[in-house]
Amino acid sequence: WPDTKAYAQPIYVKPGGSGDGLTAATPLGSIQEAMNQSTSESTIVLSKGTFNESITILKAVSIVGSCAKETIIQSPTGDSQITPIVTVSSRDDVSIKNLTLTGSGPGIHANDSSGLLHLDGILITKTLFYAMELSNAHVKLSNSIIQDTTHTVSYADGAIRADSGTQLELYNVGIFNNVIHGVHIQDEGSNL
Repeated sequence: WPDTKAYAQPIYVKPGGSGDGLTAATPLGSIQEAMNQSTSESTIVLSKGTFNESITILKAVSIVGSCAKETIIQSPTGDSQITPIVTVSSRDDVSIKNLTLTGSGPGIHANDSSGLLHLDGILITKTLFYAMELSNAHVKLSNSIIQDTTHTVSYADGAIRADSGTQLELYNVGIFNNVIHGVHIQDEGSNL
C-alpha cells in the first residue's frame, strides 16, 4: 500500500477485495466503486496488482497507486477499442499518481476538465490509438513515460493529442516508440 499518513480518510482498493474500503484489511475490489462512493477531495489508494476496468472521474479526487511498476489499470478484456482506460470530466482538480495504464483502448481522455489534472509517476504503455487525448483540459504530466502506443486504423494519433484550448505542461516526461505523433497540438488556443 502507499503511505496513507497524509490522507484524512483514504478509500482502499485491491483486486479481488470485497470489503467496505475503510481500511487496508477491508478493501473494495473496484476503483470505480471507490470513485462512486467517494466524496469531493477523497483519496483512493490502490494496492499492488492489476485492476481490469475502465474508470470515469467526475469530481475532485486523488488516486494513488503503490508503485507505477506494480499497480496496473488494464482495460477489460473484450472492452470496445474506443473506450478509454481513464476518462476525466471534472471541473475540479484531480490527481493520479504511481500507476501503469495499459490495454486495448486509449489511455486517458480528459474533456472539459477546467480543474488541474495532475499526473505524476505514470507509465502509459501499449495502449491503442493514443496514450492521452485532451480537449479543453488543463493537464500537468510529470515524472512519467508514454511508450509503445499502437493503432489499427489510420486516424490513430500516438502519444498525446491536445486540442480545443488545452493547456499541457510536461516535466521530466519520456515519450518513446509511439505511432504517428509524439505530441500533436491540433487547434489554436492549445498551449504546450
